[in-house]
Amino acid sequence: MRYLLLSTALLLSPVAAFATDYQAQMTAFIDSGQLAWLSDAALVAAVQAQNATTASLTEAEIIALDDTWRAQVGTAETTLVDSVLDNATADFLRQQVEASGGVITEIIVMDAAGL
Repeated sequence: MRYLLLSTALLLSPVAAFATDYQAQMTAFIDSGQLAWLSDAALVAAVQAQNATTASLTEAEIIALDDTWRAQVGTAETTLVDSVLDNATADFLRQQVEASGGVITEIIVMDAAGL
């Protein structure tokens, strides 16, 4: 039993070291103030507006919108996808990705309905 515990500890120690290093890097990034844009008034207003738009949707309507999104990805008919990706908020978020110098590769923002 003692060998099993020692073996497990030795196997997991690189994982723990990696997690700690990753955590330190993430903490430093957050503490650097580079995420101040998360509280940008226009971004917050866009999320609040979307929450108001989708607040009365039923679960079936939310699922239908999600299904529509999935069906449109990679096709010629992308009305719903375009409405989300081609607006001032999306442009703002793309600017934040670019400004991060590769630290942030993608930003996903969802409303209260998960849309």
